[in-house]
Amino acid sequence: MKNLEIVNGPLDAAYAAVARASADLKEAFEAIYLPTENNLKIDYLVTCPVSIEGYALGREIRARWNEVRESVKGQKEDWLRGADYDSVPNSEKFAFAIAESVKVADQTISDEILEPLYTGNRQLLLDAVIAIYKDIAVRGVVLDEVTHQARPVADAILYQSNFNKMLREAMRYAKCVAQFPQAFEMEAQMGTLAPELTIPGMAMVVVNGVEKKGAEEQERFITTAAQRARVLMHHLDENVDADMQELWAVCPALRNRSMDAVIVYQGGTHFGFIKKEQISLFKSTYGKDAVGTLARSVNSRTGAYNLYSAQVVINAA
Repeated sequence: MKNLEIVNGPLDAAYAAVARASADLKEAFEAIYLPTENNLKIDYLVTCPVSIEGYALGREIRARWNEVRESVKGQKEDWLRGADYDSVPNSEKFAFAIAESVKVADQTISDEILEPLYTGNRQLLLDAVIAIYKDIAVRGVVLDEVTHQARPVADAILYQSNFNKMLREAMRYAKCVAQFPQAFEMEAQMGTLAPELTIPGMAMVVVNGVEKKGAEEQERFITTAAQRARVLMHHLDENVDADMQELWAVCPALRNRSMDAVIVYQGGTHFGFIKKEQISLFKSTYGKDAVGTLARSVNSRTGAYNLYSAQVVINAA
């Protein structure tokens, strides 16, 4: 009986390459997108609803961006092939051509599309910007064509000056949609959103030293904020004896220390204080008292919930 020799053919090699690529993608995805701590990560732009017209305009903006970028890049590369630039390293020529192409593309879409829509139909513009971000974000991880290593998707359009200004405004809009959905009317979305529609009240940070307290107190603090509890805010004047007596009664650790404060009451019980940096703003805007609604506080840079602070949206003076 003849001995059979096992040979790895082209299909075996292809299967092994796919398996390696799949493992690389899985590892990269987990490293980039799965948080190491038990914090809920929120991307308001990805979760924000977008109109069909917004998606269509987003594709139009991307197409125009790429058209200009590729044209300018080709022009600069041709220009740099001249004898005057023989001494310039190819890597620098390549970097210069790309930099010039994205700069011109950014200015072109700003002049032709972004600026006219900003004053003409800002809602549609915000939808388009969010649609572009979503398209880039949901692609997640790709294999680099040069190194064949997994890497997160990036797109130069997000980081160019004019588009990035629109993107930052879209971020603020998307956060308002997520946190205050009742503030948006369908009629309002047909045209430019006025600031008072996007932001139903001034948001301020609420703290109470919860990071120094036990797990039960921390959980109660976070749960109360998450339930959108109604609260009363009362300004305490350091020069008024009765106000200081009230301050010392709710916070004995401050006894015999006089200071301005804005105390937050929830259901007649002391919940916390408005952050001291915002006291003067509260006084100048609302005077002595205001009411508002609690919410979880979110780190605007990372999208993670803040564990030791809440926010209150002041919606009545």
